[in-house]
Amino acid sequence: VCLGQASPELVGPAPVDMADFLSDLEKRWTSNAAASGHRFRLIVAGQIPATLTIDRTAIERILGNLIGNAIFHTPPCAVTATIKISDDLLLLSVEDEGPGFPDAHLAALSESFEIPPESRRDGGGFGLQAVKMLVAALGGRPHVRNKSAGGAEVSVCLPLGPQDHLAADAAPVLPPPPDLTRLRLFLADDSPASRELTCLLARHIGAEITAYPDGMQLQSALLAGPAPDLLILDAEMPGRSGLQVLAWLRQQPAPLASLPVLILTSHSGAEALAAL
Repeated sequence: VCLGQASPELVGPAPVDMADFLSDLEKRWTSNAAASGHRFRLIVAGQIPATLTIDRTAIERILGNLIGNAIFHTPPCAVTATIKISDDLLLLSVEDEGPGFPDAHLAALSESFEIPPESRRDGGGFGLQAVKMLVAALGGRPHVRNKSAGGAEVSVCLPLGPQDHLAADAAPVLPPPPDLTRLRLFLADDSPASRELTCLLARHIGAEITAYPDGMQLQSALLAGPAPDLLILDAEMPGRSGLQVLAWLRQQPAPLASLPVLILTSHSGAEALAAL
């Protein structure tokens, strides 16, 4: 399964302790925002039940991508996430005090929830595409706007199912994850969030993984040995991209030249992938 993609059978609502969920969300993003000079605030509007039946992983990923985008694409400013329940809907919004979306992009964002490919920064676009796929899988809809006072707001409206314990036969039946015990992985990705997520997934299925923030450090580790069983490379890292590392790797003597490689990319179309 590609990171950021989700189909309906891959999401599974379950009872979630909302105090724990909200506390984790606030602590994580207050710290992350402060590292770049931003100020994060979490607002819980109205009453939230003590327990809510939601897909916690999907909701965290949606909010994480939206908050991360707001921090990454704005100078130091306030970033606010708001969570509210209205009737049978879960309403999420993330707003900032930055320059807002360029007017030329608002039409495309409103229609397809994506920045035109020619206007994306290197490696950009993955966060919004991940949100789009997850929101669609949950039966919701996103909305973007520029605030009249300045800054941007992205909101998501998600339907809530019956708020009681799910019947055992209502939960999706998923195949067991692969067992990668004893496999050694090397990862190179300049995004701290992507490194954290990939490492969590790898360790969850038993793999040993070492992460590097750029291609040069990964190459040095490969030359120092011993070689891992698999490389995971971000296609478009600054400095030395994953594709450059791959080209270098194939010119090395065995066993480096034949190492299996998995490339991570924000491009979702076959034509864009073929052009890399």
